Amino acid sequence: MNNEKTGMRERFAMALVAAALLYLPSAANAQDYPNRPVRLLLPFSAGGGSDIIARVLAQKLSAQLGQSVVVDNRAGASGNIAAELTARANADGYTLIFGNSSLALAPVVFSKLSYDPIKDLQPISMVSSFPFVLGVHPSMPARDVRELVALAKSKPGELAYASAGVGTLGNFAMQLFRLKADIKLNHISYKGSGPAILSVIAGETQLATLTLAAVNAHIASGKVRALAVLDKVRALAIPQVPTMKEAGIDGVVVLQWNGLLSTAGTPRATIERLHRETVKALADPELRQRLANEGAAPVGDTPAQFGDFIKQEMRTWNEVAKKASIGAEQ
Repeated sequence: MNNEKTGMRERFAMALVAAALLYLPSAANAQDYPNRPVRLLLPFSAGGGSDIIARVLAQKLSAQLGQSVVVDNRAGASGNIAAELTARANADGYTLIFGNSSLALAPVVFSKLSYDPIKDLQPISMVSSFPFVLGVHPSMPARDVRELVALAKSKPGELAYASAGVGTLGNFAMQLFRLKADIKLNHISYKGSGPAILSVIAGETQLATLTLAAVNAHIASGKVRALAVLDKVRALAIPQVPTMKEAGIDGVVVLQWNGLLSTAGTPRATIERLHRETVKALADPELRQRLANEGAAPVGDTPAQFGDFIKQEMRTWNEVAKKASIGAEQ
């Protein structure tokens, strides 16, 4: 009996040693991170606002980490190409994604995904966000949201709104507004936010929910009239425009956001290091000015907060898709 107990103790001790040996390399790697260049995948084309923000952030992180953060644009498939590459990468923090709102929409819009945004990706921090704006053609008789709702109810299905395409965040934003206001609108889908904006300016459509960054210049020129900001607070760029809640419709908050994520299973120490460096970079006046130039606001929340936000976004848009009968693509 004593020999059996001795043998069990020896086997237990050996198991502890083996576990420690397995842990030590990963702990050391996390402490040494990074010791080679880091790849930052961008799920959009070069030249846009998000691309500009990502590249400035990459420069700041490169200087702070002492290793190059190499930007790699992998646009296509509504962001799913870059997301899948990140999900399938080694969980070591050397492949990151500058993800956006498409990560929360992907499970709602696509019935089949080759990755799970929640299970396969590890949030680090939301970097920036900018609100959507409810804009109308200047000739519209509605001067505020209440008048717009009254007009839409007097002409059910006659007012047309533009979006960058079925399943885009602008499409979902307008559907959320429509459901909360209990009105019927006619959806006209365009290939991108640029054509959607031009359709409102030309009067082909009467209204749209557009990002502040995309429509701010047209608001300033008077080509688009802004009725409400889809945020909890007013936008600094257009402080005269009320929030949707102030305008009379509660529960319509829609933000276009960007954030850093890594592959699920990345060591906690690496995630914490990346989070600290991201928050530090967001405190830099140059980066904050770049964000302001693009109509965005810095965030820098914790990995847990960012993860909870993405989950809540998925729940919100899944509910909107069901109520508005927005079907998933195959």
